[in-house]
Amino acid sequence: MKIICAWCNKDMGEKEPLDNLETTHGMCPMCHFSVMIEALVVNVEKETKRLRRAYHLLSGTSPCLSELKTQEDVDYCADIMLTQIRQRG
Repeated sequence: MKIICAWCNKDMGEKEPLDNLETTHGMCPMCHFSVMIEALVVNVEKETKRLRRAYHLLSGTSPCLSELKTQEDVDYCADIMLTQIRQRG
């Protein structure tokens, strides 16, 4: 069975059963690395946005009440405030 990378179509060799002429797919090491780096960058960007928003909410540099639009916002800010209190105490 021939193995090709589902992302770049690179030939990755064969696997059993060798008499099977069908093609299967996998991910080559370079594509795997690229996908993992891209996912990491996306997660860092999302978390950076969340932390900036929390900073503005907690530091008073934005109108806090109008910024807390969802229960998730309130919970997130509360968690950060509790963490800060625990670290100081």
